[in-house]
Amino acid sequence: ILLYSSNEIAVTKHAFKYNWAYIVSEKNKNKLEFAISELYENEELRNRLGRTAREYAIKNFDGMIIRDQFRRSFILE
Repeated sequence: ILLYSSNEIAVTKHAFKYNWAYIVSEKNKNKLEFAISELYENEELRNRLGRTAREYAIKNFDGMIIRDQFRRSFILE
């Protein structure tokens, strides 16, 4: 996963904290080109980032987890 976004954006902070993306946070053509090349050429890096992103999504965005969080947030039990 390649994330091209400012450091001030919440998703960028989140990706950095949980290490689920290759982040290019500057508006810089050379850095973006390098990132694309690095991900294209480095299979281990692609696999690690992909695995981390998938594990994070499964752990935190499972339908049952979201349902329970919604209930706790909006419905008094």
